[in-house]
Amino acid sequence: MEMMCEDFREMYPNREHNFCCNAGGGIIAAGPLWKKIRVQNNKIKAEQIKETGAKIVIAPCHNCHVGIHDIVHAYGLDVKVKFMWDILLETTEIS
Repeated sequence: MEMMCEDFREMYPNREHNFCCNAGGGIIAAGPLWKKIRVQNNKIKAEQIKETGAKIVIAPCHNCHVGIHDIVHAYGLDVKVKFMWDILLETTEIS
């Protein structure tokens, strides 16, 4: 990531201690009631994202992408959610 990003910022805590996006395990497809609860209960992830000061959040999987997008929208965060391959395509030079 550091090779593809001019200003890479790691979340804290990170890796195995990172906060979950709350979208895994099939909960992302459970419907509107669960979405509302999932997003309300994930303010800690919104704060974690906000504290980085980053303008782009890179999501590792489709569930995380949707889950983080929901958090960004619900908490009015000024960030875009992208996949790593989006960044790779944007930074690859073809000669």
